Amino acid sequence: PLFHGAISGYLGQATTIIPGKTACLSCIFPRAPPASVFPALGSTCGVIGSIQVTEAIKYVTDAGKLLENRLLFWDGLNGCLDEMACERNSACRDCSDSLQ
Repeated sequence: PLFHGAISGYLGQATTIIPGKTACLSCIFPRAPPASVFPALGSTCGVIGSIQVTEAIKYVTDAGKLLENRLLFWDGLNGCLDEMACERNSACRDCSDSLQ
């Protein structure tokens, strides 16, 4: 599994990717983000890192509901969480069933 997390300033995101079961990073992000330099706010790193660790513990202990096929967004500036549903792309070059 991959417990994905990314941050930029006050913003962060997290998801859990299970190979062969969930959308992969290429399905979720079909294009690379533009090159940029952005600040890493320590509190945002802490929130997203804590979510990633929680996902790993849930996976190992088979407890709770993982962030499978869901991308969680953290907005530290406004103090809110949101999420977006994700799905596997059957034509994905990285994880499609035809590659298995």
